[in-house]
Amino acid sequence: MNSSDLSEKDKSVLFWASFLALMAAGVGFVFRVLVLGDWGKEFNLTGQEMGALFGASLWPIAITMILFSLVVDFIGYKVSMYFAFALQAASAVLTATAGSVDQLMVAAICAGLGHGIVEAVINPVCSSIYKNDKTKMLNILHASWPAGIVAGAVVIIPLKEVSWSIHSLWMLVPVLAYGVMFIKAKFPVDERVKAKVPYSEMLKEVGFLSTFLAFALLTYEITKQMGLEMVDTQRLAVSAAVGAVVGAAVGIYTKSFGK
Repeated sequence: MNSSDLSEKDKSVLFWASFLALMAAGVGFVFRVLVLGDWGKEFNLTGQEMGALFGASLWPIAITMILFSLVVDFIGYKVSMYFAFALQAASAVLTATAGSVDQLMVAAICAGLGHGIVEAVINPVCSSIYKNDKTKMLNILHASWPAGIVAGAVVIIPLKEVSWSIHSLWMLVPVLAYGVMFIKAKFPVDERVKAKVPYSEMLKEVGFLSTFLAFALLTYEITKQMGLEMVDTQRLAVSAAVGAVVGAAVGIYTKSFGK
């Protein structure tokens, strides 16, 4: 559906549902900041373990942000957002019912993966429906991240005596809200598709260089998080090799070095 076919109400629903999706990520972020010390005491975690647990909600963002940015035109905005919905909802439920650090870790990874999908979807959606006012609307849209942080802090800090498992359910509020809003939402056609710019043409901007860097860094972090026994030089070599292979494939396909 072209953006011109959407009514102002349709655009408003899409925009504010997108706002809530990113706001949910902000609420989850501040929740983890505020309860990390409690987790450390309850599960007897070292500082390094606490850092790894918190980081598990951040590094996965890059994975789905990159991957879904490449395929979102094919699987659709709505389907993509329901992947994000499932991951963010699962994160809140897993956190609320967590009885182990492993379950908290899975919950954090789900949060990060969901956040990445949200970013991959809401930016092109907002750009497509407000093509003549992109800068203003994208700035408002991304105010949802700090808005989520503030909202979460305002609720959690005064009620610090309440169990963290109960507080984790605050993450579900914006998630359920945007999930309902997206059920009947009408999505626009991506600007690239509407302009009939070939997919391969878009990938030329990425080319070998950006693909190499992205997949080398992702491989480095994923192998590190998986606990694969490697010295740093080995991990760097493996990561560079994976990045080079994937980058070469994209470079050959696009005939572009990239930017």
